[in-house]
Amino acid sequence: MAITTVADLLKSLGADVPEPAAPPKPSVVSKAAQDPKTVKIKSKSASKWATMLANYPKYDPAVEGYGNADEWRGVFHARMGWEKAMKILGTALPRTVLGVADNADWLAIKSAYRGLSMDWHPDRLKTTGKDPVQAAEMWEKVSAAYEILETEHERDEEQKAKRLKKQKRLAE
Repeated sequence: MAITTVADLLKSLGADVPEPAAPPKPSVVSKAAQDPKTVKIKSKSASKWATMLANYPKYDPAVEGYGNADEWRGVFHARMGWEKAMKILGTALPRTVLGVADNADWLAIKSAYRGLSMDWHPDRLKTTGKDPVQAAEMWEKVSAAYEILETEHERDEEQKAKRLKKQKRLAE
């Protein structure tokens, strides 16, 4: 007797091995269901989603020791401010700190900021292997440069919106 499976090996050693169950009979499927283009995936009903969401634990900063949720959100979303950013940068130009050209568009600025923030963020020191003191200083400079450029960008966007609104009003 040739041993080809684990079950054959166990049988040859005298162990009781149950016979495998018969494979299930293939169900009759319509031709439309066999075509992957016509198969429709059923989504969960609204009540099942509601049940799942009700049972899912919600994050509470107070439980984790971070205080009131509203205070936490306010601190998290607080911005550095123009004056503080200018003090941190000193005489350095924001675009020079981020390493972008003077005529760079907003997407290039944002991309440069994200790349530098991944390199210099204090929480990523183990990954990047940077000096903690140097990383903290550079992180402040990168954040300040982005804050200034972001404020300028928002101001430009507001001015464009005002001009468009005025043009639309005059065209009517």
